[in-house]
Amino acid sequence: FKIRGAMNRILCLTNEEKRRGVVAFSSGNFGQGLAAACGILEELHNRDAGDAPVSKHERAKSYGATVVLSDSIPSVNREVTAAQVAERISAAEGLTLLHPFEDKDVIVGQGTCA
Repeated sequence: FKIRGAMNRILCLTNEEKRRGVVAFSSGNFGQGLAAACGILEELHNRDAGDAPVSKHERAKSYGATVVLSDSIPSVNREVTAAQVAERISAAEGLTLLHPFEDKDVIVGQGTCA
């Protein structure tokens, strides 16, 4: 369902947002889905900031994503740390930030049937 949410979200991007590319934060599954969706569309660049297992990083990379790891900070939620990294990348590179679960277009896509 993660790839369906990612695909729906990127299909909702404007042409300008598609041109600039996207960034997301993920502990692995949304990042892989987004990387695969971007690869299918062949027109977006994906940066995935997160602390996913190595196997998930490698899969996202195989789909063409650039994976940027976030630091693990004791007593700080890992999603918060990864979100901060993604926000910095978005601001610095002009990429559209895609939220893995608090985005209506992602949620709509995830709720569709395969």
